[in-house]
Amino acid sequence: TITCEPSVTITPEVTPEKMPEETTNGALPSDTPKAIAEGGVYLPYTSTAVVQAKGDIVLFFYANWCPTCIKVNKNIEENLKKIPKNLTILRVNFDDATELRETYGVTEQHTFIQVDNTGKLIKKWRWESLLSDITAQVQGWAAKADVPDKAVSWF
Repeated sequence: TITCEPSVTITPEVTPEKMPEETTNGALPSDTPKAIAEGGVYLPYTSTAVVQAKGDIVLFFYANWCPTCIKVNKNIEENLKKIPKNLTILRVNFDDATELRETYGVTEQHTFIQVDNTGKLIKKWRWESLLSDITAQVQGWAAKADVPDKAVSWF
């Protein structure tokens, strides 16, 4: 990773070890919830979820002991119908996801990571967020994504 400016980081393609190849017959792998194919969902992270997700993908590093995470989780769950169809939010268990935390440099819970279907980091941010904040972050990045090799980090 090369830091060019305080808020811009150039990150090589990141592919977490557990991300499998896409299936050849187009079927969903057994650990992928069927709803993920629809988009506009909030689901627990699985090893194949990123590859199978549609549209924009955000990983939410959640801990059940974190007050901020609980508040964010509650807001998302109360607004499930407002998740845009092109957005998949995957809740990652902060305590259990050691490899993913290392892959994306996540040091604290309530961190959000936007990735593409290959697992490549697009954007990383952390603060108390509502579903509307998450959506704005994703849409704001898409409008400014003129250089695909750059990833924004707010750390």
